[in-house]
Amino acid sequence: MATLKAGWPPLTASRDGPRKTLHDRVLDLHHNTSVYLNHLKVHNQGIPKPLFELITNTHAVIEEVLKNPLGDDWRKAVADLREITLDIKKNTTSTQHVLTTQSIPLSTKVRSYAAAAAGAPPPGHTVSSHGSSSPGATPSELSKDREVIVKLPDAGAVSTFRRLKAVEIKNRAEKARVKASREAMAATLASIKFVAARQLKSGDLSLSLQTAQQAEIARCHPGWAKAFHQGAIVRLPTWGVVVHDVQVKSIGDLADPKEVKRVADQLLAENRFSWGEAKIVHLTWLTNRPANKKSSALVIEFSTPQAANKAINEGTIWDSAILTTVLYDRSTRIRRCFKCQQYGHIGSIWSNPTTCGLCAGSHETRDCPQRSSTSQGPRKCANCGDAHAAWSKGCKKYAEEVDKVQAASCYRQRYHRIPPYLQDFRRDSESSGSDSTAVPSTSPPVSAPTDASVEGSPMQIEGPEGIEGSEGTEGPSQGSTTATRLLDHPRGLRKRGRLID
Repeated sequence: MATLKAGWPPLTASRDGPRKTLHDRVLDLHHNTSVYLNHLKVHNQGIPKPLFELITNTHAVIEEVLKNPLGDDWRKAVADLREITLDIKKNTTSTQHVLTTQSIPLSTKVRSYAAAAAGAPPPGHTVSSHGSSSPGATPSELSKDREVIVKLPDAGAVSTFRRLKAVEIKNRAEKARVKASREAMAATLASIKFVAARQLKSGDLSLSLQTAQQAEIARCHPGWAKAFHQGAIVRLPTWGVVVHDVQVKSIGDLADPKEVKRVADQLLAENRFSWGEAKIVHLTWLTNRPANKKSSALVIEFSTPQAANKAINEGTIWDSAILTTVLYDRSTRIRRCFKCQQYGHIGSIWSNPTTCGLCAGSHETRDCPQRSSTSQGPRKCANCGDAHAAWSKGCKKYAEEVDKVQAASCYRQRYHRIPPYLQDFRRDSESSGSDSTAVPSTSPPVSAPTDASVEGSPMQIEGPEGIEGSEGTEGPSQGSTTATRLLDHPRGLRKRGRLID
């Protein structure tokens, strides 16, 4: 390089002195080649082409060496050796512990049953949901995960299955499954097996499979229900929420399918950012006649618990207003039969004799002479025997039901439990999670409980005067004759005292 013409930049080694380490010398060479290449591009001094290519290739090789140091393989080997050494150390410690334990006399190691039981942890009342942030599952909830509900088409079919034993119903379901799997060539349907059956009070059938995954397969392939009984359908589960303070005038008649679709589409559009990909199965008012109110509560049924939990966590946007959203719990409601007037069940699934709600006579309330006469006669409660109607808020039985509902609401979970077969283990989702792929509904939508109510009374039950010709609903896809009310409004705690007075 001493023969280069004047004007060339000096080399780093000649300016700073010789370097000692190989790494420093590589850095110097990289710097020199970079400076010389820039000098040639700027001044365009005449230099043989092979020499220019040599400098360029040298610079490229040095860059590659700096990006991938030659010592990485050795570092990796040293790290692997360090891990092996740590494992050996752990095994050595365990071996020493075993040798020490074996040296202890046997009499000191054996404990009595009482001593072992005293040191045991308390029994668990809930089962873990595989680390999910959703509420823990009770044994009864885990058992329900294995169940498939089959809705029968009419009362005749209900009576037919009432006469069958559980084993006969189970065998009939197995034959239908085998037939459907052969016709559809469905290997997954052929892999499941029904193990138990029972008929619910509503007349529907509960069929249990070996696992929750098998129950989901039976829901995804509902064709076997047609072979089981003509007109029978598999009822798909839904997860509901209650949206409070919805402006009544902003929603039309929810009995019109077009209006239901419009409201559902608007809800999904306004809440897409917070809910994600959700599917609304059913919409209804919490009360059956909110027309005289400014606002009321709306029940939304989702196809997955993840979507419902997102709505609970993020709230519901409707008409550019964020509304409070809570879990829809069917246990926190008051149910009264319009047939026998007793609390706790509904007329469509009960065989009690008909009792009047005005005079406790053996006739329907709508046929009571006291309703048509100008002067009302003495009234008698069919529940407590006092001189008032069966739906009176002063009834002692009603006060007891209020206490039961309040106690149930205190233990209500904030979120819906996500069954293990619907959980997404690929990512650490929150309790709301993502709305997983929904199974298309082949059954009627889940009906929310309906009743006539008075604004400000979270558990209002109205007498037959206010609900003549209408019936409430007991649960998913079931008709009933019970007035119900959900006790979950945020302002309910401040108003419960007035209900009991």
